[in-house]
Amino acid sequence: MISVVPVLPVAVIAQWAKVEPWITKAMPVNLQRYQAVDVLANLLGGFSQAWFCIEDDELLAILVTKIDNFARRRGFNLWCVGGEPHRMQEWFVEADKVLTDHAIKMGCDHFEITGRKGWERVLGFSPRAVFYVKDLQPELNRSLEGAPIEEVAPMQPKKNKNNGSSHHVDIEAKIGGLVH
Repeated sequence: MISVVPVLPVAVIAQWAKVEPWITKAMPVNLQRYQAVDVLANLLGGFSQAWFCIEDDELLAILVTKIDNFARRRGFNLWCVGGEPHRMQEWFVEADKVLTDHAIKMGCDHFEITGRKGWERVLGFSPRAVFYVKDLQPELNRSLEGAPIEEVAPMQPKKNKNNGSSHHVDIEAKIGGLVH
């Protein structure tokens, strides 16, 4: 039996060796906006929620969700999905049920997923829009064409105008070097 359960960031850290490659593999879908450590930072900062798909004692997938508040809507967004290859059909029905129930409890009026086009066969969701991107710094797009992620310059934190401090948190230092 497959279970889909919300987990604290500490559980993600405990499973980091397994889930980090899954998250890294999922990032091209997000147009290299994030690296795996950035996903972890979102979880630690409380901006996103992690969910594990588990069968018996086996971790099948990690799902990362967030709630987007718009002027007239409140959306539940499944924005990062990674897991054991070719097993999505096994866990998605249960994940859809659990996440939909959670989204309704959180007052969301829609559930959206960012993912590969081929997921349409599994999801049962209907595409509502096409997402177009114009690269303003094409040299950063190399990672989408097969260059290693490490070659992409990391985002620099913006300084606070009031006191010059940075809101950036060194996640790797915070969790004692577990992120490697």
